Amino acid sequence: MRRLRADFLAALGRLSSFEIAMGRLARCRYDLQLAERADDLSRDYFQLWHLIARRGGGSWPEDERDAERLDYFAMQLGRLEGIADALVLAGRNVRLFPMPQVPWLSAQ
Repeated sequence: MRRLRADFLAALGRLSSFEIAMGRLARCRYDLQLAERADDLSRDYFQLWHLIARRGGGSWPEDERDAERLDYFAMQLGRLEGIADALVLAGRNVRLFPMPQVPWLSAQ
């Protein structure tokens, strides 16, 4: 059940980020605009990746349950994948780093 919930939240994050990113790219009429938007998306991607890495390596408050931690990471990982997918469609390569290890949760 927990795995299905994580997959669902990741899919929601992926879809929403992809739709937003592709909406931005679709409004571009010139190559220069497309390159600028793709640069913005690349910056968003790396900022999000660093945010996830910091949260994964840091300590979590005691009052946050495992389910809340899973929900947060599932959504953020989905957002990352959505941005990466949009950049691939825009013809921009994204360097996909291995995601940070999450010691507090084992996916089953």
